[in-house]
Parts: sequence; C-alpha cells; structure tokens
Amino acid sequence: MLRSRNFDNDERMGQIGENILRSRLMRMRSEGRIQFFTDDTKKPASRRDDIDFHVVMEDGHELTYECKTDAYGLKTRNITYEITSRDYAGCLGRSNADYIHYVFVDSGNNVVEEYAITLHKWRNWLGVMYKEVKPYKKGSGNPLQLFYSEDIGVLQFLCNIDRMVEDGVAKRLL
Repeated sequence: MLRSRNFDNDERMGQIGENILRSRLMRMRSEGRIQFFTDDTKKPASRRDDIDFHVVMEDGHELTYECKTDAYGLKTRNITYEITSRDYAGCLGRSNADYIHYVFVDSGNNVVEEYAITLHKWRNWLGVMYKEVKPYKKGSGNPLQLFYSEDIGVLQFLCNIDRMVEDGVAKRLL
C-alpha cells in the first residue's frame, strides 16, 4: 500500500491512474474512437503544465488529460483541488488540461472508482460553491470544504465527488 506522503510514493501512486487512462486510450484507439494519443507523463513541459496525455479525437479536435490517484476518497468521498502547495500554485490551479482523470483506489491499490472531470467546469463550480465553503470538519458532508494540511504545506478545497457528479462537473466512468 502506497499511502505515506513522500514524493516517491506519490509518483508510484500517480502511475496507477496514468496506467488506467493509458489502457483506456489504447482501447479507444483500437476501437477507432480516437485518432491517436501521446503519453507525455515523463516530459518536463507536460509536468510543468500538469498535462499527462494529449488526445486527438476522430473529428480532429484535441483534448488533454491530467491524472490523479486517490487512496482516501473512497472513505471520505472528497477529492482535492490544491490552491497552494509548499508556497507554489497547486497543480490543478495551474493545470492547462481539459479533463482530470481521477481514480479512487482501495487499500490494495486496486482501482474501484474512476471519474472524468471537466476542469473548467470544476473551476466554475468552485466559484459558485465558494459561498458554501465551510471550515473543515471531518465527515461533515458539506459539498465544499477549505482545508490546510500543515504536514505537507497544502491549502486545498475538499470537494464532494458525489455532489460534483450530481452537478454535472464530473462523470463516473467505473
């Protein structure tokens, strides 16, 4: 299980979601649903822009994806939108991706739930929901909570994934 907070474990955990999306894109390519895709997970420019995959659809338009893997969301039903991380802009705040491919894994690192989140809709939703922000209270069920993780220096919104699906911001894939 990869639940400790350090870069090596975070990177290995992130590869779980990347592998799931890579497999999905290969299947879509073999079915003729996309023209092709590029795997940019190791490219420095893509890491800077927080884009893992570029996809060219059958009609020629391009989409980009950033992958996130979460070992806690199954229990909490929250996903995180980092505002700041160690005094820098958080990854989703600076991402240029069209979609966030978000997966929840269980204690054995098996993918249990998978979501496609439209990033511009998520940002707009945060703006609308901001008036409902509540101080973090574990298990409160609020759709949006502001939380600071002092141990890792991250200021983040905790967003209820079920509410995001209900509001059309996220789509459950698995």
